[in-house]
Amino acid sequence: MAGYLEKRGKNSWRLIVSHGFDSYGNRIKYTKSIKSNSRREADKELVNFVYEIENGIVLQNSSMTFKEFTDLWSKNYGSKELAPKTYERYKGMLNTRIIPYFGHFKLSNIKPTHIMNFYDYLSKDHQLKRCKNNNGKTVMKSLSSKTILEHHRLLHAMLQNAVYWQIITYNPADRVKPPKHQRPQIKYYDDIQCKQLLEALENEEIKFQTIVILTLFTGMRRGEVLGLEWSDIDFDNGFVHITN
Repeated sequence: MAGYLEKRGKNSWRLIVSHGFDSYGNRIKYTKSIKSNSRREADKELVNFVYEIENGIVLQNSSMTFKEFTDLWSKNYGSKELAPKTYERYKGMLNTRIIPYFGHFKLSNIKPTHIMNFYDYLSKDHQLKRCKNNNGKTVMKSLSSKTILEHHRLLHAMLQNAVYWQIITYNPADRVKPPKHQRPQIKYYDDIQCKQLLEALENEEIKFQTIVILTLFTGMRRGEVLGLEWSDIDFDNGFVHITN
């Protein structure tokens, strides 16, 4: 690891150490200004500075913003380790709310209180909802607690990556209580309604009968039913195989 001194004034020196390259191919340099009356003392400080860098005591990219870190995270983790649909959903959350709020923050300056304020902001945020019986107009719909919790999980996971990569020393989201997810009350058909539904299906096409009956008796989700292929049906044993 290369290190050298730069004289800055009568009793001041700048310690400069080069250590590897960043993800863009630029050489990473660490600097530190000290006061010293002699070159020998400055050399000792340089040796200590090199030791701190080699042992991870001095962190890389201390001036990196959250937006810059997001680019690094996307390139080295998000696009490689996450499922394509998950990555696309996360990019939507980042671009619409997380980056507009945290993008200008230096990563090392994000505190638990900033994250708490962000969740409070999300609880007051709104999204447009198109209503079928509202003559094509849009109305405002508050974000659900589940959506806010999803933002927390993504932000926490990204900041944990920053800890692993030695960009920050601790994860500030660890010190924030995650929002509680209030489960909505589930509505379901009772026995009488199920009977009425089956009777109403009698004159419908077989494909519609199949979709409704599978949903009614198995609890399959819409995407699971529509994603079924002939190879998923075991006619001999009477099984339907659901695979992700």
